[in-house]
Amino acid sequence: MKDKDKILIEGGMRNAFSGSASLLDANIDALVRHLARIAAENDYKKLQKTGKIPYSSLKQKENNYE
Repeated sequence: MKDKDKILIEGGMRNAFSGSASLLDANIDALVRHLARIAAENDYKKLQKTGKIPYSSLKQKENNYE
């Protein structure tokens, strides 16, 4: 095998690994955002049950009806 071929193969493997690593990072970011959204929804549901809904949420609901 020529040196040029070795360099191309090594470079291709490095690109493949960096591509899969960035895809993994994107999946982790999406998972974290999804879990944060679920946590926020659960917190809001708890607030609704206790009747302690923040003023900003009530104001936003009023604006949606206008």
